[in-house]
Amino acid sequence: MLRIDEDFKQHILQNYPLSHRDLEMLLDDLGEFFKRDYREYIRDRHLQLQKQNMKNDEIYQMIQGELPRLRFSAPELSTRQIRRIIYG
Repeated sequence: MLRIDEDFKQHILQNYPLSHRDLEMLLDDLGEFFKRDYREYIRDRHLQLQKQNMKNDEIYQMIQGELPRLRFSAPELSTRQIRRIIYG
């Protein structure tokens, strides 16, 4: 579970139409999303883009461009390194 300061939780509850239960569910979902590392992101993103009928060469370039803008720090990866993360 994502650890959030109680004062911040109260701020959210006062400013948004959420119940305590909804806030806890939201924080659980956010915690699951934010605990992923860049390798998981690459594998998940590859599958998403394949479902959009994109070719691997396009996918690798897109992922290379997305990694520097994400919430986790990912090293700069080559196309070959991305392919290895996806296929092992």
